[in-house]
Amino acid sequence: MRVVWYRLLFFLPLFGASLLFASGQDARVKTEPSGKVIEVHSDGSRPPLTIALRLDRPAGFWTSNFPRVKDWKQPADEEPAQVVNFSAKLIGDNAEVIISVFKGKRFGEKTEPVATLLLSEGESETVSGLSKYGYLPLTVKLAGVATTTVNVPLVTNPAQSLRAVVSPTVSTLPEFKVKLTNESSKAVLALGWHTEAGGRMLLSSVPQGRHGKPLMDANGEYEAVISAVNPNPLVNNITLAIEWVIYEDRTVEGDERRAATFFSFMEGRKNALSRLLPILRTASEAGSQRLDVVGLIRRVDSVFHGGETITSGSGVGRPATPVGIAFEGVVKELLDALRKLDAASVGKTDADIQVTLRELTSFYEEWLGRLSK
Repeated sequence: MRVVWYRLLFFLPLFGASLLFASGQDARVKTEPSGKVIEVHSDGSRPPLTIALRLDRPAGFWTSNFPRVKDWKQPADEEPAQVVNFSAKLIGDNAEVIISVFKGKRFGEKTEPVATLLLSEGESETVSGLSKYGYLPLTVKLAGVATTTVNVPLVTNPAQSLRAVVSPTVSTLPEFKVKLTNESSKAVLALGWHTEAGGRMLLSSVPQGRHGKPLMDANGEYEAVISAVNPNPLVNNITLAIEWVIYEDRTVEGDERRAATFFSFMEGRKNALSRLLPILRTASEAGSQRLDVVGLIRRVDSVFHGGETITSGSGVGRPATPVGIAFEGVVKELLDALRKLDAASVGKTDADIQVTLRELTSFYEEWLGRLSK
């Protein structure tokens, strides 16, 4: 299996390690660099966050770690903002930047728009609407940058059967490409890596196959394009550290303590699937009676409120854990699938809807089966 990944999903701290989740089936093909970036300036003491604009699709990030309004209090009748989200795309020589916040009982359940900006190169605009959510104003700027090529990083790798080859790329912001080859006779389920410079972690990631499938088959390959942006100008070189590798038989090479995070993800997904499958089976075995898709969506949504995520997971006011994040992710994915089924059911017969639902049930059963091996 050969997979390519190129996607920045989210920042956790503003200046520190950033956590990314990668998936073998979420393939992205790298395009030519645009030479344009969006800079997000939070205050005069911190370097700006940057978004390298792509020619083929929007790019962006989200974070909750912006400067806050002193002594700001959350209104009693308002849900708190979970994070501030930025999405930017090129429109000719200009850039459109959409700024929003995520709200709701679960992460990303609701998106509330804050501002939409259209910037030309060199132009900047201040976003003051975030004060409603307790954030100080931010300044967003479109800047042109010279494309760059970085030095090939040092690689540390504890896995004897995983060969790593890194190479430079020409890009808008500094980055490099890594190609991993699984020389084992066993498939790789997931691996963990981070980049660091001067003893400071920059990025970390947990690439993994989707729906319990392997990230790399035996003798398969995985490729990633990784950011080499380094906020410390005094340190020129960075290191790519592969921390751990988990194989299909659940054996680990490398740091077993850090690898335990992925096993927690697996446990959260198994918990969710075990709760959801009885609901799906009951609906898919309803026979000739009319399927109430809206009612099915309500029953699946009720899993969020059944206590599972309160004891093990994430949510507003509760600390996010790998088990909870994974649990909520599975439920949200099924809800999205059922909403699409509901939207597509107009004009279809009950039999057609039942066929789709049985296929969906079978898919989730196979997913649980792979996790339970």
